[in-house]
This record gives sequence, structure tokens and C-alpha cells, in this order.
Amino acid sequence: MTTSIKETKFDSFDWIDLVSPTNEELQEITAQHKLNYFLVSDSMEPGHLPKIEQHDGFTFIILRAYTARLEDNVTTVNELSGKVAFFIKDGLLITVHRSSFPFLLDIKDKLDSSI
Repeated sequence: MTTSIKETKFDSFDWIDLVSPTNEELQEITAQHKLNYFLVSDSMEPGHLPKIEQHDGFTFIILRAYTARLEDNVTTVNELSGKVAFFIKDGLLITVHRSSFPFLLDIKDKLDSSI
């Protein structure tokens, strides 16, 4: 999968969305925004379950979004869902995920149209 980093500026916050980032890109974002390296690593671990933590002024959230199709015969968390990590701080949202999620694109489109 090709890496996609999209930076979008809204009136009240900036959103950096990383889809399937390389290790170098993760290191760059970590250094640039002073993120906790271990949380960034967690964001790329496929099996992580949902969690929320506070670190260094950021709220870190991992959520899982249902991605399986009804006709799929799957039973594990990794088969049923994909993970997206959120780093939230005043005026900044960073999302990190391995694959694209239509609901994130929908949110961005709605925010874009409200400006």
C-alpha cells in the first residue's frame, strides 16, 4: 500500500492523517510533534485493542472500526475490524491507520464543506 499523509487546516484545528506510514514518516511525525514513541509504535501494531491514555499533553485513543463484509466467514478481532489511532491536542489531530476508512473521509468532507 502506498503511504498517504494528508494535512488539512480547519478554522479551529489542523488534521494530519497518515495512512500506512513508513517507519521514517512515523519517526518524523513523532519528533515534529513530540509524540510518545511507544504510543506511535502501538498505533501500528495490528492486534492492539481499543484504549485511551494521556501522555505529554496528548490524548491517545485507539479505536477499532468494523471492516468485515457480511459474507466473510471471520471470527477474530483483526479479521472483523481495522484499527485507527488518534493523537489529540489543542488545535491538532493526528490519525494513524494502515488502511483507508470511508468514515474518516466522510468526516473530512463534512468539515471541508462547513468552512
